Amino acid sequence: MVSIAENVCLNKPVTVDSIYKATYPGASAVDGDHEDFASRWLSARTGEEHWIEIDLQGEYIVNEMKLWTGYKQQGFAVKDFRLQVWQND
Repeated sequence: MVSIAENVCLNKPVTVDSIYKATYPGASAVDGDHEDFASRWLSARTGEEHWIEIDLQGEYIVNEMKLWTGYKQQGFAVKDFRLQVWQND
């Protein structure tokens, strides 16, 4: 059996709790660009937990998750996260 990896989040609708500034919108989190400065979502710097919701617009069997965590050289990488799933039964 051959398995082909697919980015099921690519260009899907997102909702975020906040943004740092307009040049770092939530949609950048799912645009497929993994460069540190070229495209990314940044939450507001409030010291609180932040979240992003991605609507996959369908059902998928997910066997792997990859998370690009941010600009590590400046200490802004994601340090702790939870992956939560909501199923509409």
